[in-house]
Amino acid sequence: MSNVGAFEELCQDYVGWWLDGILEKTDAVDCAQRHAELWGVVDEIGQDEVQAIMSLAFSPAEGLQSDYASRLVMQWELADPRDRWRWTGELPPMQQVPATEKAPYRTLCFGME
Repeated sequence: MSNVGAFEELCQDYVGWWLDGILEKTDAVDCAQRHAELWGVVDEIGQDEVQAIMSLAFSPAEGLQSDYASRLVMQWELADPRDRWRWTGELPPMQQVPATEKAPYRTLCFGME
């Protein structure tokens, strides 16, 4: 097997580690890039082809919807102390009870009725 074929398989391994949560995507891509450089794949086929191989490996499968919106909502809710409990398992914050309206001011007159 050539280094290019081995590199393609290695990219799939890094994709698996990323999907399993072992590596962040940026770390997985950086490691794959480093292997391409160490194995001479960049010299053999060029950086553009290396990027194309990695792009294909890390691209979402056909028909899968992007989870960008749900991740964005999760980040917003984690940043808001009122909503953080939805993701962390902590108890929801106590609801603020609105203050009751004060009775209008009036003078008291004793003995006059």
